[in-house]
Amino acid sequence: MARFEDPEEGNHGSHQPRGTLKGEPLRATFDMLFDANGLVDMLPAAFTTDSFRWTHVNSADLADTKNRVEHQLKGIGVPLPLTWNQEAILRDHVFIEDGGNFFHLVVYRLAGDIAIPRPETSTRAIHLLVHEWGILTWGDDADGPLATLHSKIQRYPRWITSRSALLFGILDGLFASWLPVIDRLDEAVVKLEQQALSSSRGGAPLQTRVTECKHQVAHLHRILISSRDMARNLSHRFPDEDVTYYFELYDQVSRLNETVEGLGTMLDTVLDLHLSTVSNRLNEVVKTLTLVTTMMLPASLVAAFYGMNFDHVPGIHWTYGFYMVLGFVALVSIGLLIWFKRRSWI
Repeated sequence: MARFEDPEEGNHGSHQPRGTLKGEPLRATFDMLFDANGLVDMLPAAFTTDSFRWTHVNSADLADTKNRVEHQLKGIGVPLPLTWNQEAILRDHVFIEDGGNFFHLVVYRLAGDIAIPRPETSTRAIHLLVHEWGILTWGDDADGPLATLHSKIQRYPRWITSRSALLFGILDGLFASWLPVIDRLDEAVVKLEQQALSSSRGGAPLQTRVTECKHQVAHLHRILISSRDMARNLSHRFPDEDVTYYFELYDQVSRLNETVEGLGTMLDTVLDLHLSTVSNRLNEVVKTLTLVTTMMLPASLVAAFYGMNFDHVPGIHWTYGFYMVLGFVALVSIGLLIWFKRRSWI
């Protein structure tokens, strides 16, 4: 009977802790066997036609991952998918590769250090190969949502009773990992909005940060659009009694996508607000300079007349002529200042 094989052969007679492979640390690889009643002991002899299995291979090294995955697939007669590693696929797009008696699914979990106001997110590919005998997953997920799901199943062994429920649990956990990162990204956008309203300097750096956030939001939006299509596709691959799992998954991904789209709209608003604030500030500066120039215009006009090279200029030889001109310029400037204030221009 075809089955997923333990990475270390010849140890089938020894009892291991439930859900753990012999010789493999829990964070690296785990193997779980289920039947209609939930999780059962991990003994190859217990595998029946009603059983299904979940094996996860976790390794950051591509060569090691390939060897482990090939070893697992050899037991069920499935070749290594062409898109077994992240570099070989269309980047940041969720998709399903059909293999006849199995299908290979590539999804992304979201990780990142959202340092306000400069958030950075990263996506990590998680591969799922779904076969009639179970599900094989691989990808860099140390202490991630799959490890969390593994612990949850051990705590509630009767939770997973079908292959559809297992696949839904895996995908639901992966997309649930997006929520805290998106929440922090939302906080970063609110912070940028506050800075756009309050900052009087540093416009260019703020605009750069907003642009960086927009790129990240667009990146997440692309993944969620293809994830939503994936959820719709899965609803046609399982019996009618299991379709509700993938309708719920579709709703979950749609809500995430709506949240990300909302962040994109907020960033557009922040950018418009920032540009409007900069424009208004520039208008105030131009207005101030214009008023100062207008108040200095009488002095410039008088200086232009008395600066002409003529022999006969009225008052040029008068003892009090200079003081009279200064008084005239001062009166005109003060008059302009009073007029500007009455018109509420200053």
